[in-house]
Amino acid sequence: MKKAFLTTMMTLVAAIAPMSAQNEQTAEPQIVLESLAEEMSYHPDDYSLDRFIHIFYKADIQNSDDSEAAIYYRIVRYGLTTEWQEYDMTTLYFVDGGSYGIEAYAQADGKLPSNISSSQFEVSDYYLYSVFIIDGVYFKTLDNSSAMVTSAAEWSSDFGYYGYNYTGDIVIPSQVELYGDQYTVAGIDDYAFRDCNVTTVVLPNTIETIGYEAFSGCTGLTSIVVKAVTPPTTYSSFYSYDDSLFEQITLFVPEGSLETYRADWLWGQFTHIVPFIGAGPGDINGDGVIAVNDVTGLIDQLLNGEECWEVNNVLSHNKWRTLTHQRAVCASRLITRCGHRWPAGGAQCDNRCTCAPRSSCGAAGSTPGS
Repeated sequence: MKKAFLTTMMTLVAAIAPMSAQNEQTAEPQIVLESLAEEMSYHPDDYSLDRFIHIFYKADIQNSDDSEAAIYYRIVRYGLTTEWQEYDMTTLYFVDGGSYGIEAYAQADGKLPSNISSSQFEVSDYYLYSVFIIDGVYFKTLDNSSAMVTSAAEWSSDFGYYGYNYTGDIVIPSQVELYGDQYTVAGIDDYAFRDCNVTTVVLPNTIETIGYEAFSGCTGLTSIVVKAVTPPTTYSSFYSYDDSLFEQITLFVPEGSLETYRADWLWGQFTHIVPFIGAGPGDINGDGVIAVNDVTGLIDQLLNGEECWEVNNVLSHNKWRTLTHQRAVCASRLITRCGHRWPAGGAQCDNRCTCAPRSSCGAAGSTPGS
């Protein structure tokens, strides 16, 4: 009787053991995600380039213990779910934009499947800036409303070209347009004109900053016009080992800001600082602002029939070159001349800046302001 009871108990234990193994659950797998970033470019057309950071992911699924349980996974994207498939231990890459989810479970022989592990992530692009070209000048957006002049070399390298290719006279506008959006030109990028063979640069009154070594190495630069009333912030923008640029370049600044520029730590290093009058071409009444009053002033002068040389377009190769065969309506401002020949080849002015009133306006080929 006792022997029979022991035999029965052993039979029951043997029967229960497999059932316990079947009820045991496999450990949940681990989904290991790693984000990767890559700077990329996109050319939407022939004159612009968009730069952005592309964030994508790679995923590995691992057993959380030392077992060799089979792992099964599926991917969820935009509400659509793939079929379960066995994971072959190959890294999964997700590069197309969108929101993703990975679900996985493990199952070992004789054990129940593990609970489902899941991870969510998003592959996306982060906009950096756009680079675009207008009239031979390259611009880089700073935000939704402002841009800066940037290096032509940075742009060209994306098209397979090399070197710095700004040459000659450069006139920077105060505003530029990209895809219908207006951007105020607020600065000059680091190294924008470095080592370029430029001769004259005209900067608008919207410029606030000029970057590091922006004009370094511009050995042919003879004049720079800065229309900003407040001297732009600079960062060794005209660096040269012997400070020769400060002696070689004539700096033209708004008449009312002459002393402010002279007092500035960098602008004040220029040997030749010359004031100009008005806001530039189109500032007919000479008040420093181009507005509707200039239109009415222009009409008045046309009706009065007075003519003289327009001097706001004169800065090129340190000569009044653009005045040749050009006449414009007289404004009520003074006409400035500073150490350069007039277009007809008249007598050389002295090195001091002198002014001639409107009454001394000359005809074509004469020397204004005797």
